[in-house]
Amino acid sequence: MGMTDDYLESLYRTFYESELERSDKLDAQVNLPTAIVTGLLAVSAFYIEHFPKIEWRVGVILFILSLIAYGALLMGAMYCLVRSYFKHKYQLLPPPKDIQQNVDQLRAHYQAKFGGGRNVFVDVFVDENVKGDIQHDIVNVYKESGSYNRRTNTTRIAWLHWATHWIIFSIVALVASRLVYYFGVAESKPQEVKITEMPGDSGIHRVEIVGRDVQKVEVVNPPSMHRVQIVNPPQSQKVQITGLPDVQKVEIITPKKETK
Repeated sequence: MGMTDDYLESLYRTFYESELERSDKLDAQVNLPTAIVTGLLAVSAFYIEHFPKIEWRVGVILFILSLIAYGALLMGAMYCLVRSYFKHKYQLLPPPKDIQQNVDQLRAHYQAKFGGGRNVFVDVFVDENVKGDIQHDIVNVYKESGSYNRRTNTTRIAWLHWATHWIIFSIVALVASRLVYYFGVAESKPQEVKITEMPGDSGIHRVEIVGRDVQKVEVVNPPSMHRVQIVNPPQSQKVQITGLPDVQKVEIITPKKETK
């Protein structure tokens, strides 16, 4: 019986420790999908800034539908990630203080039962019974805690598995929405605008250039005095105006967004 308890204690302890070690690995595995979801949320900011005007066009409708699907899948991934990390409990060994209290109680019980004291043989017999009971309790703790922790880890793995699925679907939906946006929603993006043959009989001219993605604006042979106005300039590109005379006025205006 003693050899069996020793074997079971070693076996269940190994099982218990392996499940706790796997819980630490699961905590680390959450980092990568969390970083991917964070990146996908950052991409969503682009759509918020460049959301098209709602109108009954096939491209706009397809884009909105793909964007809804993308958002729903991304929310599903976030939900699974949260469930894989939070509200999961693990059973641990009792603290040494509780174990010692149990030992003292068992020792007092067996000493009262067998009449301990100065009798060495009785004391050895009491120690053997206390050791056997404590070992039996520890084996049960290893067995129950290891089984409970295994169920917890299995549940967390399932949530991580579903989170990975939703992330993959979100990426597919994002690519689809980007293609729809590029081919069906986005307007043409001129790279260069060149203005030539400006009339010279007027001292002030107004040249208005509209477009967020104009890369370069060039004015050729301008009159002695004119006005160039760039409306709604790009946020991240560079607008370059060349060929201006010594006296000129350049005004860059970002119009206010329409309120609905």
